[in-house]
Amino acid sequence: MILSKQQKYILGVVRDLGCVKREQLLRLYMAHASLPEDRALRQLDAMLLQMRNGISELRLEGDLARLERVQPNAHCLEAIDVMLELTGGAVAFYKARLPPPLLLRFALDGPHPVVFVIIRYDERAAVEKELRPRGDQRVVWLSTCLPLDAAPALPPGHFLAVRKQDGTHGFYGSNEL
Repeated sequence: MILSKQQKYILGVVRDLGCVKREQLLRLYMAHASLPEDRALRQLDAMLLQMRNGISELRLEGDLARLERVQPNAHCLEAIDVMLELTGGAVAFYKARLPPPLLLRFALDGPHPVVFVIIRYDERAAVEKELRPRGDQRVVWLSTCLPLDAAPALPPGHFLAVRKQDGTHGFYGSNEL
């Protein structure tokens, strides 16, 4: 199948992330193509339909686009949500296939990129000593149910992302807990 530049971008995102929600893919595509949401949505839906029929490794299941060999991971999907909330879709780079317990590494697009790494909070003991924030890196601890009063003090450059009831995340640094 011959792919357009836009289809190559979309397939590249799915290949890089392994599994992505349609809404997440839309936000990344909107930022990449500089399109309004309604137009980007129409294009994305048409391209996904074409690619589903022409690319055997691509699976569309409900609101998920994934590679055939990749099973959906709720923590990785939530890490992508955090990335999109922090960047608004303007991502310089991202990498999702990292050794556990790392979920996602990405950088803000701009003149002074800042690298973020997202890790599940309940996995912190495995990597906490290795993750010393550098000047250009921030550590995001992803928590789904941690009450803020139970959170320990975080070192500088670390912050906590806690899912709110509306599906967005609250971000809390060490001086905000």
